[in-house]
Amino acid sequence: MFKMIAFDMDGTIADTIPLCVEAFRRSVSPYVGHELSEQEIVETFGLNEIGMIKALVSENWEAALQDFYCAYMLLHRQITKPFPGILELLTVLKSQNIILALVTGKGEKSCRISLKELGLEHMFDAICYGSEKAPNKKENIEGLLKEYSISRNQFCYVGDAVSDIRACGKAGVTCFSAAWQDSSDIELLEKENPGRVCSSVENLCQFLGRDNFLHYHEITEEEKEEISRWRYDGEYAIYNLPSYEEMKQQNCGLANPKNHFFSFYEKQCLVGYVNLCPEGKEVFFGIGVKPECCGQGYGQKMTVLASILSEALFPGKPMYLEVRTWNQRAIQCYKKVGFVVQGQEFSQTTGAGEGRFYRMVKKAATAIDNTENPILQ
Repeated sequence: MFKMIAFDMDGTIADTIPLCVEAFRRSVSPYVGHELSEQEIVETFGLNEIGMIKALVSENWEAALQDFYCAYMLLHRQITKPFPGILELLTVLKSQNIILALVTGKGEKSCRISLKELGLEHMFDAICYGSEKAPNKKENIEGLLKEYSISRNQFCYVGDAVSDIRACGKAGVTCFSAAWQDSSDIELLEKENPGRVCSSVENLCQFLGRDNFLHYHEITEEEKEEISRWRYDGEYAIYNLPSYEEMKQQNCGLANPKNHFFSFYEKQCLVGYVNLCPEGKEVFFGIGVKPECCGQGYGQKMTVLASILSEALFPGKPMYLEVRTWNQRAIQCYKKVGFVVQGQEFSQTTGAGEGRFYRMVKKAATAIDNTENPILQ
């Protein structure tokens, strides 16, 4: 069992290598007197952006560096999401109390730009940056092992390059090769790292032994149809939904375009869904568990995952929910995850009828970052 999992950034978390190359070509070429080729730029990889620019520019490298940050930030607006499945994987790992680290060759400023654009500013427990003098992933990995008192067999690294495999070999830790970008040389990676090459994020989950844990994705129309047919017994029958067709006609419930629904699975079984709907300075949280799965701990697991996901999507915003006062099973579930009752119970009429409710709130894990332009910091 791995206690710490570290990730590379470019080509592993997101498809940002072409972005890096183009930003360098636009910003640094004027300082070297010719248009830089991709080969010239790639040959400097392993160093952070300061080292890369110093390797190419003899004079005015500081000005070239500032031009690079401007070009990088501008171009990054085209890439605002990680590779498919990455956010979901990071959320699941975090919910299992795995220590998440980012070990990148990027400098701090370019890394901060990427994390902010990708919505991952608060996802990693530790971040190690590159050096302008020499590749330093081996040293950074060894530093993490020491800082967190992690043994080598409790640590693994996920990276897309052959240099990542070799750095992990020198550090004596496991490396899983990320081969899910279109340009991945799977044959070369297999030669260097046999049996540990992942052609997809789902493949990596299998290597990590996480394919048996809850996983989620944005809800589909078919899943909305299925959920609308769930039927609860006894007092919980109040949570039975109308048909999906009715909800679409009224733009309510699962058909309300303002809501953000995610469906949760254990292996191939749909076990529930959540709603994360930003409302001003808060995020409304709603949850539904499949009737056959109630009372088996799925609600708590889903709420933990939803809390981490909400922090990634809406950093700094607390979550709130409204629960009927008689539903002690749900209330105790929410309390275990960190929700607390706010104020007094109140009356409210919903689509399911009138009732008495508690408002429960979970504080945000991080403060809102109002930084507008990290390159000026």
